[in-house]
Amino acid sequence: MKDTITYEYCSSSTGMCRPAGTVDVEWRMTIVGNLEFALSGDFTVTSGSPILISSSNCYTTHDGLFNIDDNIHSWQNCANATTTNEVMYRTILGENWSGGTMGEVYHPTYVFAFKNFAATFQKQWSGREYSIASNGTTSWS
Repeated sequence: MKDTITYEYCSSSTGMCRPAGTVDVEWRMTIVGNLEFALSGDFTVTSGSPILISSSNCYTTHDGLFNIDDNIHSWQNCANATTTNEVMYRTILGENWSGGTMGEVYHPTYVFAFKNFAATFQKQWSGREYSIASNGTTSWS
């Protein structure tokens, strides 16, 4: 999943907003094998000033009882992507996970928040769904 975040600075005195910068975001979810997954990613400031990554959260859910999504896995590598200093680039190192229940459809979700002198921004994306067949075969939905 790739996206470009364009954020604005809005003056409290004039109410006017102007572009402040852009950040390219890429999440790479891979089906490594049956019941085997990997996740990595990158954040790159392509214009504007460096950013402080204040929050990064990735998790996978499946439809639980009564259509309430159950969190099945939280990706620690995303949580570790936060920074205490402003950066122009940040890599989310790869993490592997084995798991899941046969016969289920899974929904990856990615959340990214950053701030700098001009803005505070947060965005959430839904990743590509995948399923695990009753025989354990794992594939994109």
